[in-house]
Amino acid sequence: MDLRFFTKSLLLILFLVLSNPFMWKRICDIQSIVSLLVFLLVSLISVLSFLFLAFHENSKSKLVFSILIIVLSSISLNYYQVTNHYLEFYELETMLHAINNWSDALFAFDGLWYGLMVALLGGLAIFMPLNSPILYNKYLMIFPSILTCVILISILYLREGDGTKGMPTQYTGLAYSLVIIKDEIFNPLSDDLPEINVAHTKSSFNGDLIVVVDESIRGDFLDINNANGVATSLLEHSMKMVNFGIAASATNCSDTTNLSLRRGVRRSTYLHDKNHNPSLWQFAKKAGYRTVYLDAQLTQGRLGNHMTEPEKEDIDYFYQVSDGGYQLFNKDNILANQLIELLNNETRDFIYINKMGAHFPYEGKYPSNATVYSPVMQSVLFDKSYPEEDELPHPDDYSELMRLKFINSYKNAVSWNVTNFFKVFTESNKSNPYVMMYTSDHGQSFHDDGREGYGTHCSIASADPEEGVVPFLVLSNEALILDKLKIAQKINKNKVSHFNMAPTLYDLMGYDLNLMGVQEKTIFEPLDGKDQLFLSKYFVRFGSQPIWNSIDMQGRDSLEVWNMAAN
Repeated sequence: MDLRFFTKSLLLILFLVLSNPFMWKRICDIQSIVSLLVFLLVSLISVLSFLFLAFHENSKSKLVFSILIIVLSSISLNYYQVTNHYLEFYELETMLHAINNWSDALFAFDGLWYGLMVALLGGLAIFMPLNSPILYNKYLMIFPSILTCVILISILYLREGDGTKGMPTQYTGLAYSLVIIKDEIFNPLSDDLPEINVAHTKSSFNGDLIVVVDESIRGDFLDINNANGVATSLLEHSMKMVNFGIAASATNCSDTTNLSLRRGVRRSTYLHDKNHNPSLWQFAKKAGYRTVYLDAQLTQGRLGNHMTEPEKEDIDYFYQVSDGGYQLFNKDNILANQLIELLNNETRDFIYINKMGAHFPYEGKYPSNATVYSPVMQSVLFDKSYPEEDELPHPDDYSELMRLKFINSYKNAVSWNVTNFFKVFTESNKSNPYVMMYTSDHGQSFHDDGREGYGTHCSIASADPEEGVVPFLVLSNEALILDKLKIAQKINKNKVSHFNMAPTLYDLMGYDLNLMGVQEKTIFEPLDGKDQLFLSKYFVRFGSQPIWNSIDMQGRDSLEVWNMAAN
């Protein structure tokens, strides 16, 4: 037997096995004989198509297909490594929308390097030359791969986006991507923002309006909502703060939550509203505000969270904290000082802020001398972090100690970034009257319910309630506004949702909500708390339905669980 042929075959089989750890479990879970036979048949076609591609002579066509297969297989494997769930269509789409955070995930989990190594193995196996190539016809080489993708795409449409769970990753990711690309080409999102067709009829708040959207801050982890919570310095300034307690985020992902907030979407029509509603910037400009965007997450003018260039054109002052010369843990402090400057100028501003907050990896988001909770994770991969011993979380390590380190690092990041931002804000002089609404884009899951993996948010079908638990509070230096807010707090504490934010802003800007036909209530109106739901399946296709999730944790107290573990 040809040694090269034997070696190449062995490497290909090894790549298939290592890149599909979920397949055997999926086979065992299928109850129906018919479903099992379909699964095995499609999986066999996928494997044969891959081998057909691998044993063709090297060519440009083979290079393109192979690179796509290798990259998407690696992404799928890494997703499984972190979450212990198979990467299905909606999960991949969610990951693509969060592409700006790919490096965060890579540096947060050392287990992801395993996926890269498997990908390199796949590349070596596919492109290893034989003494004499078995197959030559490039058209025949491509046909099986195209056929496999057609079969998988057909299953997606027949099963409303499901039906491919556990099938070989060599082609599932490629099929998912083709569907997304097709929709981007034939059903692109409109860049044309509609004009506001409602008159500005009432007197608006004569001061600065501020929306602060923090990153990954759990509402029940803060001392304002939990006696044993992370210190925030906010309790010291309760005279100018009205705390609405635990709120529900719009979604459990940063991009879709920010999109929903900026476009003022309604629960019942959010899929329409996210594309066709005027933005908050447009409402603010029509009401006489100068529009400001402060961003501590991206740099160099890059746009995130589904912000488009036409939307950016309605922003009068666009500011991003540069990475140059700054450490990550200083970004929110810089942002706070920038905000103070705006509150002491001569203009009436509407300011929307995306904080750095506590997105993973948590190390690097606070300085070493601010370690309040220990033991913690340690990182040497962030050049803006402090150098310590190499100890990154590995997705397969679900020990109580590793999870405790993970959550302690998170609490330190929360403590530093929330405390210092509000310390700068509350202790600085502000000449302008203001109203600030503070919340977070989503919560965090720390798996104290026993689930495996290290996925913290953006889950689809099995979202943890904790992923949608966020804070919601309002600060102001206007006595009349504070009195009105305190009345609202008495009836609405722990009942607010992100969907109440845009109507509240419209009201403060001076718009008549009745004329606008706004369905959602403001925080000043009685709420029943039944709508404290968040979306985990936001972008729906194939006729499937959105997935709404309650933030009711059924008596669970994640913070208390881990405080006890620390002792």
